[in-house]
Amino acid sequence: SLGLVGSEMCIRDSVYTFAGVGGRTNSILSSLSLGLHHSGVEVSGREFSFNDGGVFQTRPHECTRGDEPQCVLKESKFLGVHVGSTNEFNGVLNELRRAFPPGSYSLTGKNCNHFADAFCRALVGCGIPSYVNRAASYGRWLNFGNKGYQIGDGASSEAPKAKPASVSDGQCIER
Repeated sequence: SLGLVGSEMCIRDSVYTFAGVGGRTNSILSSLSLGLHHSGVEVSGREFSFNDGGVFQTRPHECTRGDEPQCVLKESKFLGVHVGSTNEFNGVLNELRRAFPPGSYSLTGKNCNHFADAFCRALVGCGIPSYVNRAASYGRWLNFGNKGYQIGDGASSEAPKAKPASVSDGQCIER
Protein backbone atom coordinates (compact mmCIF):
# COMPACT_ATOMS: atom_id res chain seq x y z
CA SER A 1 0.00 0.00 0.00
CA LEU A 2 1.23 3.49 -0.84
CA GLY A 3 -0.54 5.06 2.11
CA LEU A 4 -2.99 6.93 -0.10
CA VAL A 5 -6.18 5.25 1.13
CA GLY A 6 -8.11 6.93 3.95
CA SER A 7 -8.19 5.16 7.28
CA GLU A 8 -9.48 5.88 10.75
CA MET A 9 -6.95 6.35 13.52
CA CYS A 10 -8.04 6.58 17.16
CA ILE A 11 -6.21 9.40 18.93
CA ARG A 12 -5.54 9.16 22.68
CA ASP A 13 -3.69 11.48 25.03
CA SER A 14 -1.65 9.52 27.59
CA VAL A 15 -0.97 11.56 30.73
CA TYR A 16 1.70 10.49 33.21
CA THR A 17 2.83 11.56 36.68
CA PHE A 18 6.50 11.41 37.58
CA ALA A 19 7.92 8.56 39.68
CA GLY A 20 10.41 8.81 42.55
CA VAL A 21 11.27 12.11 44.22
CA GLY A 22 9.45 14.02 41.50
CA GLY A 23 6.34 12.02 42.39
CA ARG A 24 6.34 13.29 45.99
CA THR A 25 6.78 16.89 44.85
CA ASN A 26 4.15 16.35 42.21
CA SER A 27 1.58 15.13 44.75
CA ILE A 28 2.00 18.39 46.69
CA LEU A 29 1.70 20.44 43.50
CA SER A 30 -1.32 18.38 42.39
CA SER A 31 -3.15 19.33 45.59
CA LEU A 32 -2.76 22.94 44.37
CA SER A 33 -3.94 21.96 40.83
CA LEU A 34 -0.37 22.52 39.60
CA GLY A 35 0.76 18.94 39.04
CA LEU A 36 3.68 18.21 36.72
CA HIS A 37 2.83 15.82 33.92
CA HIS A 38 4.38 14.11 30.93
CA SER A 39 2.17 13.32 27.96
CA GLY A 40 2.28 11.47 24.69
CA VAL A 41 -0.16 10.93 21.84
CA GLU A 42 -1.15 7.35 21.13
CA VAL A 43 -1.93 6.53 17.49
CA SER A 44 -2.27 3.02 16.03
CA GLY A 45 -0.13 1.23 18.60
CA ARG A 46 2.57 3.92 18.78
CA GLU A 47 3.01 6.78 21.22
CA PHE A 48 4.59 10.07 20.10
CA SER A 49 6.16 12.60 22.43
CA PHE A 50 8.85 15.29 22.60
CA ASN A 51 12.01 15.97 24.60
CA ASP A 52 15.23 17.91 23.97
CA GLY A 53 16.21 15.25 21.44
CA GLY A 54 13.13 16.12 19.35
CA VAL A 55 9.97 14.20 18.51
CA PHE A 56 10.21 10.48 19.25
CA GLN A 57 7.99 7.41 19.37
CA THR A 58 7.71 4.51 21.80
CA ARG A 59 5.31 1.71 22.57
CA PRO A 60 2.22 3.05 24.36
CA HIS A 61 2.51 3.59 28.10
CA GLU A 62 6.26 2.94 28.18
CA CYS A 63 7.87 5.75 30.11
CA THR A 64 11.28 4.46 31.18
CA ARG A 65 14.93 5.36 31.05
CA GLY A 66 16.90 2.13 31.01
CA ASP A 67 15.20 -0.28 33.42
CA GLU A 68 13.82 2.44 35.69
CA PRO A 69 10.29 3.78 35.23
CA GLN A 70 10.35 7.57 34.92
CA CYS A 71 6.61 8.07 35.22
CA VAL A 72 3.33 6.30 35.87
CA LEU A 73 0.27 6.40 33.63
CA LYS A 74 -2.38 8.65 35.21
CA GLU A 75 -4.95 8.45 32.40
CA SER A 76 -5.31 7.62 28.74
CA LYS A 77 -8.04 9.82 27.26
CA PHE A 78 -9.73 9.16 23.92
CA LEU A 79 -9.88 12.48 22.02
CA GLY A 80 -11.33 11.47 18.68
CA VAL A 81 -10.77 9.75 15.34
CA HIS A 82 -8.54 11.12 12.59
CA VAL A 83 -9.63 10.10 9.12
CA GLY A 84 -6.95 10.40 6.47
CA SER A 85 -4.23 8.59 4.59
CA THR A 86 -0.93 7.51 6.07
CA ASN A 87 0.73 10.14 3.89
CA GLU A 88 -1.48 12.86 5.37
CA PHE A 89 -0.74 11.66 8.90
CA ASN A 90 3.01 11.63 8.16
CA GLY A 91 2.72 15.15 6.73
CA VAL A 92 1.22 16.42 10.01
CA LEU A 93 3.92 14.59 11.99
CA ASN A 94 6.68 16.06 9.82
CA GLU A 95 5.30 19.59 10.32
CA LEU A 96 5.45 19.02 14.06
CA ARG A 97 9.01 17.67 13.82
CA ARG A 98 9.95 21.00 12.20
CA ALA A 99 8.06 23.00 14.85
CA PHE A 100 9.58 20.94 17.71
CA PRO A 101 13.19 20.32 16.57
CA PRO A 102 15.98 18.80 18.69
CA GLY A 103 17.41 21.33 21.13
CA SER A 104 14.24 23.46 21.33
CA TYR A 105 12.78 21.91 24.49
CA SER A 106 11.76 24.39 27.17
CA LEU A 107 10.12 23.36 30.43
CA THR A 108 7.64 26.23 30.33
CA GLY A 109 7.50 27.19 26.65
CA LYS A 110 7.86 24.07 24.50
CA ASN A 111 7.56 20.78 26.36
CA CYS A 112 6.02 17.35 25.75
CA ASN A 113 2.58 18.67 26.70
CA HIS A 114 2.81 21.53 24.18
CA PHE A 115 3.71 18.93 21.55
CA ALA A 116 0.85 16.60 22.53
CA ASP A 117 -1.62 19.48 22.45
CA ALA A 118 -0.45 20.64 18.99
CA PHE A 119 -0.51 17.07 17.61
CA CYS A 120 -4.02 16.37 18.91
CA ARG A 121 -5.32 19.70 17.59
CA ALA A 122 -3.83 18.95 14.16
CA LEU A 123 -5.30 15.43 14.05
CA VAL A 124 -8.74 15.78 15.66
CA GLY A 125 -9.29 19.51 16.20
CA CYS A 126 -9.13 19.54 20.00
CA GLY A 127 -6.30 19.67 22.49
CA ILE A 128 -5.29 17.86 25.64
CA PRO A 129 -7.00 18.59 28.99
CA SER A 130 -5.93 22.02 30.33
CA TYR A 131 -4.77 20.70 33.71
CA VAL A 132 -1.96 18.72 32.04
CA ASN A 133 0.18 21.78 31.26
CA ARG A 134 -1.13 24.24 33.87
CA ALA A 135 2.14 24.31 35.85
CA ALA A 136 4.11 25.22 32.72
CA SER A 137 1.64 28.00 31.92
CA TYR A 138 2.12 29.55 35.35
CA GLY A 139 5.87 28.99 35.15
CA ARG A 140 6.03 30.76 31.80
CA TRP A 141 3.99 33.65 33.19
CA LEU A 142 6.51 33.92 36.05
CA ASN A 143 9.44 33.38 33.61
CA PHE A 144 10.52 30.33 35.60
CA GLY A 145 12.22 27.22 34.30
CA ASN A 146 12.71 28.28 30.70
CA LYS A 147 16.01 27.41 29.03
CA GLY A 148 16.14 30.99 27.75
CA TYR A 149 16.31 32.31 24.25
CA GLN A 150 17.45 29.89 21.58
CA ILE A 151 20.42 30.90 19.45
CA GLY A 152 20.28 30.09 15.75
CA ASP A 153 17.35 28.67 13.87
CA GLY A 154 15.27 27.57 16.89
CA ALA A 155 11.58 27.03 16.14
CA SER A 156 8.94 29.37 17.51
CA SER A 157 6.57 28.26 20.25
CA GLU A 158 3.66 28.41 17.84
CA ALA A 159 2.09 25.08 16.87
CA PRO A 160 1.64 24.44 13.15
CA LYS A 161 -1.82 25.16 11.78
CA ALA A 162 -2.21 21.73 10.16
CA LYS A 163 -5.74 20.54 9.54
CA PRO A 164 -6.78 16.89 9.36
CA ALA A 165 -8.21 15.50 6.15
CA SER A 166 -11.47 15.17 8.05
CA VAL A 167 -12.54 14.89 11.65
CA SER A 168 -15.10 12.44 12.94
CA ASP A 169 -18.27 14.60 13.08
CA GLY A 170 -16.16 17.69 13.92
CA GLN A 171 -16.31 17.15 17.67
CA CYS A 172 -14.01 15.81 20.33
CA ILE A 173 -15.49 12.53 21.46
CA GLU A 174 -15.55 11.53 25.13
CA ARG A 175 -15.70 7.85 26.07
